[in-house]
Amino acid sequence: MSNHVQITSTFSQTEQAQIIKNRRHGLSMLIGHVPVLIQAGYAPARNYRANTYPLRVSSHFLYFCGLSIEGATCLIYQNQSYLILPDLDKNDDLWHGPSISHKEIYERCLVDRILTNSEQSSLLQSLHISESSLVLVPFISDKHPHTNDVKKAIVQIRLRHDAFSQHELKRAARISTQAHRLAMQSTRTSQNEADIFATLEYVFAQAHGQSAYQSIVTTQGEVLHQRQHTQPLKPGSLLLVDAGAETDTGYASDVTRTWPVSGHFSSAQKDIYQIVLNAQEKAIKNAKPGMRYRDLHIQTCLSLTQGLVDLNILKGHPDNLVEQGVHALFFPHGLGHLLGLDVHDMEDLGDIAGYAPEYQRSNQFGLAYLRLDRILEKDMALTIEPGLYFIPRLLEHPELKSLAQTYVNFNQLAHFKEIRGIRIEDDLIIQEQAPEVLTKDIPKTIQDIQDLLNTKH
Repeated sequence: MSNHVQITSTFSQTEQAQIIKNRRHGLSMLIGHVPVLIQAGYAPARNYRANTYPLRVSSHFLYFCGLSIEGATCLIYQNQSYLILPDLDKNDDLWHGPSISHKEIYERCLVDRILTNSEQSSLLQSLHISESSLVLVPFISDKHPHTNDVKKAIVQIRLRHDAFSQHELKRAARISTQAHRLAMQSTRTSQNEADIFATLEYVFAQAHGQSAYQSIVTTQGEVLHQRQHTQPLKPGSLLLVDAGAETDTGYASDVTRTWPVSGHFSSAQKDIYQIVLNAQEKAIKNAKPGMRYRDLHIQTCLSLTQGLVDLNILKGHPDNLVEQGVHALFFPHGLGHLLGLDVHDMEDLGDIAGYAPEYQRSNQFGLAYLRLDRILEKDMALTIEPGLYFIPRLLEHPELKSLAQTYVNFNQLAHFKEIRGIRIEDDLIIQEQAPEVLTKDIPKTIQDIQDLLNTKH
């Protein structure tokens, strides 16, 4: 099986280093005289210290330092950067191989000084910085008076992607494209969900990457975050695959496709699938600078609802149904989220990242799960991922039951019982005229999916 994905970045090491240095400069300009200590973090132990989960350093550290060094920290203060490395045990090289040299570290991130943990105290003293004045990133407490200022500064810098970030997001998308296409082609020779999961993981690893999150590969599409891959692939079932690659530099992709195990959509599956596809394509078309993302979400809810009304599954006018939240019985989550070094970029900062200061989360079921509410700007990266799900417990939920009984035509709904869940998701970078769809080469029209499913690889 050949690998057609560009494994390494086309940016030179010098170009990458200068971009990373510029990021730190931008942060320093925004935070003024506040000392910020960005921590890489440690690989958590599974059961004893030497047996760890794979190391994934903090995305903030990756963004401002560009290196994956366990236990390292970076002090940014008054436009100076100090990279503080963990003190090494004399036997570390025996177990883990030679450590990266200070010369190479400097060439890759252009910090002003490299030192070790044992020198940190004297460094802080020389800069007249007390331990209590440091703002620690990732944030472990909101008690520091400058915590929100630093969070806002990080969001301001990371919200719009520079050239290197965009390059890496596109590379992640290319890896995911190859993985999804191969997964589709492998369906006819696969026996169960685990076979498709393994195909995805193979492509990610072959491109020197990994999964950006635990892949969802399921014939139980109504379970929004199904993590198990134990079910057989039976003809007549729809397979929902939500899987995205993470590059070796940490950038994520997040893609969902839904396809028929048999290779052909049934008539009922086509009806529901086309509603979701129409809504998704309309949302992508309207994702432009100046558009509020919540409005995009509401437009999508109206489109999905209109489709269900046209099929006589819902009764009433779409505007009224969406206003009352009836659509959330079938589309309970938000339209999408920010994308970057995290698959839900910067969500560790809370709503300060996803929500503009003037916007607040709704309390309405469904709308409350919207992860992003900002005016879209050029160079923002995000996902568009509408879906329709047939979830019995939602239709029978005590707080939603009256809505369901009033507006759902259960006799008509029974004709679509073979459909459990359909979601279609793409990755976008907002541009002036139209968004750049990074995952456009993964089939999503009914005909294109069926064609690829029935093509030998």
